[in-house]
Amino acid sequence: MSGQTSATGGITYTTSWGQSTSSEEVVYDSLIVDRSVGGIMRVRSSVPLANIKKIFKICHNVLTLAEKNAVHTFYTTYRDSDIDLLWKADTLHYAVRFVDVPKYIMLGGTYWKADLALGEI
Repeated sequence: MSGQTSATGGITYTTSWGQSTSSEEVVYDSLIVDRSVGGIMRVRSSVPLANIKKIFKICHNVLTLAEKNAVHTFYTTYRDSDIDLLWKADTLHYAVRFVDVPKYIMLGGTYWKADLALGEI
C-alpha cells in the first residue's frame, strides 16, 4: 500500500497485491431514456461527450488482516484527497477520489476481500 506523493503532486494508490480480475470500470453518463406517448424510445444526455467520467470498482481478494487494515488506513487518510490511480486494465493513470466507503467481506479465518469505489475527477 502506498500513499506516496506522485510526480504530479497527488497521492498515488498502489498495492503489492494488485487489482483482482473482478475489478470493474463503469462509464458514468447522464443518459436519459424515456418514451413518447406513441411508445417511441428517446435517448438524450445532459452532459457533453467530453465530460463523461468513469467509476473504478477495485477488488482486492484474499487480503490478510494487516493488508485490510492498510487499505482502511489509506481510505481514512486520503478519503478527501485527489488520488493518482494506475488502472491495470489499460495501464493509464486517472485522477480519482473515493466515492463510497470501502466494503470488507470476511472470507474465513483471517482473510478478507476489500471493494473500493473511486470516481474519476
